[in-house]
Amino acid sequence: PVIISTLLTPEQADAYALNVRIAEITQKLTTDDVLPKGRPRSPSPPPIYDKYGKRTNTRVARYKSALEDERHKLIGKALRTVPGFKPPPNYVRPLKIQHKLYIPVRDYPGVNFIGLVLGPRGNQLKKMQAESGAKIQIRGKGSVKDGKEDTRSSNANEDLHCLITADTDEQIEIAISLLDQIIATAASTPEYQNTFKRDQLRELAVLNGTLRETSNDTCSNCGMPDHRRAECPENNTITNSIICRVCGNPGHIARDCKERTANNRQTNFNTESNHYDDEYQRLLNELDKPASERSAAAETKSPSVPDSPTAQPPLPPAPPGSVQPPPSLPPGSLPPLPPPPATAQPPLPPAPP
Repeated sequence: PVIISTLLTPEQADAYALNVRIAEITQKLTTDDVLPKGRPRSPSPPPIYDKYGKRTNTRVARYKSALEDERHKLIGKALRTVPGFKPPPNYVRPLKIQHKLYIPVRDYPGVNFIGLVLGPRGNQLKKMQAESGAKIQIRGKGSVKDGKEDTRSSNANEDLHCLITADTDEQIEIAISLLDQIIATAASTPEYQNTFKRDQLRELAVLNGTLRETSNDTCSNCGMPDHRRAECPENNTITNSIICRVCGNPGHIARDCKERTANNRQTNFNTESNHYDDEYQRLLNELDKPASERSAAAETKSPSVPDSPTAQPPLPPAPPGSVQPPPSLPPGSLPPLPPPPATAQPPLPPAPP
């Protein structure tokens, strides 16, 4: 151990600790001594092979990748906080900084974290990426629909997580804070009280064109505005479930509707009564006429109408000795059979005396 003889400020102590840790990691990576010593081994993940059949997630490769990620973060912090700091000679700054934020789907299996992170049509994810400047991707188990394979990355066997890629650590931290806020709200708030999800559903309804403003609607249960029947705090009543067919408001029937004025009722009554009076007066006039006039009027009102449009007028009587043509038969019918010939009956014997 190194003994520090002079007093250091907190900034100097942090800078010294950063330099020591960076030098330690650099030495391990240079000598390929990346495996921990004296620690029990954790369960190994399922093996992953490349296209040449070589395993890519060996124990050495996993520890080496973890040390490289730690060194990238420490060097980035030292460049911002330590004046005059220079990275190690063999250090190659990565083009992008990556961070994995795991989503607690096992602790909260009934919460749709993916839908909350993506938002309606992916607008929530785009908004977080624009605000933080980092690229956010959902990877791991459950990020791809059933029946499809995730060929874009080798993280398909890992737990569900958000892969954050950015140029600086500040962008990573901003993205982490935004994602943590969504995850914490979804995990601690019931679904029916989650205002964040309610806003997303409203935005989706606006995008689909199915939004119904409830400001002018009244509850069919209590008659109060600003909420619907399903959100009514009062209990359901039979009176409030009755809908008037005249005005459409609940709580009364059409007979008790105030919008049904007395003028309308009187007009309808007068119209019906006048119709009945005219019919009765016409009947009295018919009864006062003589029987001959009534029969003549009936004949003029109801002229003789043939039974059918195909009825034929009666034929004139045939002259004596002429042969009458057979009657016309409808198509598809057979002529009637002739009557059987009359047979002579033998005379009856005389009655005995």
